[in-house]
Amino acid sequence: MGSLFHRSGLHRNNIYLYVLLVTLIIVIYLQDSSNIKKQYDEVWRTWESSTLSPSPSGPDLHNNPGERRDVSPFKNTVAYIRLNSDAHPERIPLLMQYEPFFHTIHISHPNNVVDSGEQYFLNITHDNYWSFWTGYQGVANLMASILNSSSEGPIEATHDGHSGPEGFVGDRHVQNITGVWFMHFDAWVDPMKFFDMDFTRIWVLDSASMGVGDGAPYYVCMKDKSRYPQWHWLQTPEDNEGRMWKALRAIANGIEGYDVGSPEYCTGWSDMYYIPRQYFGDFIALSRYFTEAEVFHEMATPTIFNIIDRRRRKTPWRSVIYRLSDCWGSCCFDVSIPEDVEWRRCGHRLNYATSMHIAEAHFKRLDEELKLVRAAEGTVYEK
Repeated sequence: MGSLFHRSGLHRNNIYLYVLLVTLIIVIYLQDSSNIKKQYDEVWRTWESSTLSPSPSGPDLHNNPGERRDVSPFKNTVAYIRLNSDAHPERIPLLMQYEPFFHTIHISHPNNVVDSGEQYFLNITHDNYWSFWTGYQGVANLMASILNSSSEGPIEATHDGHSGPEGFVGDRHVQNITGVWFMHFDAWVDPMKFFDMDFTRIWVLDSASMGVGDGAPYYVCMKDKSRYPQWHWLQTPEDNEGRMWKALRAIANGIEGYDVGSPEYCTGWSDMYYIPRQYFGDFIALSRYFTEAEVFHEMATPTIFNIIDRRRRKTPWRSVIYRLSDCWGSCCFDVSIPEDVEWRRCGHRLNYATSMHIAEAHFKRLDEELKLVRAAEGTVYEK
């Protein structure tokens, strides 16, 4: 009997311990649940106050600490917009809608309406460079003008025909320019989609395949045209390859410090590209050799970039060239549906004659983005 009572006592003690353990677990769980709820409530309040409450400086467009998303990433970039003819000057006001997103808009076309009294005219906002074949020389001329401008420099004309202070375009100092974005007038770009880009590198357009004979050429370098025999401009009577060898020989013999390879030249789609200021001097120095040899721009421009890359890259595996592969289109195909523009931050080409509704949709998008930028600046947006 005593043994039975002894076992019963042990059993009761085990039950007491079990109940105590369960009670402690429940208490700990409730405390943790309370803490979790408090943390959740705090996170929710923080999100609610930052997202739903109005900001005194306009909408909060910051995604990364210390990086502003309410200012165009091209605010210190010149947009060089090229028209190869003067057939449609009425399109220029539409192109000027890019102006709030860039430091300056530069319009280039052979019969520029600026009354200069000069055969060849150039300032920070206009030029009348005559050749589409060597259009890169017009870009080089602008770069030289930017580098030569200073607070003691010449008065720069503005788009309304009035002069600004010396060394300024409007209220923006020329010395603040950090790069040039080149584009044909029928290309498009959504500037506010270029955050997180490295503006210290050269950007080139990239085509998807070398298998297409027409259209935009693939960005590729070669020692002879047997690597890319299907491309149209390597088969024309102008002998573009022969002109290229002439330019490369002149560079090898005329400038120290530039490696032209063994030699090699490149092809590439050149309806849009970006060059940072740090490479302006290289681009200027090299362009004149290709212009003198009359090398076609879709060979000269990528070859210039390749030579700059050979000289300026700090390591063999770190190119100064970035392939901008998410632009839509090619040299010779029109946008056919609005989604081509809506889903891409840049591309070529808009057909202003037959698909004006698509172009208008693009510029309407820029209008909406400009409202956000103006609101963040605390200014009133005016169309």
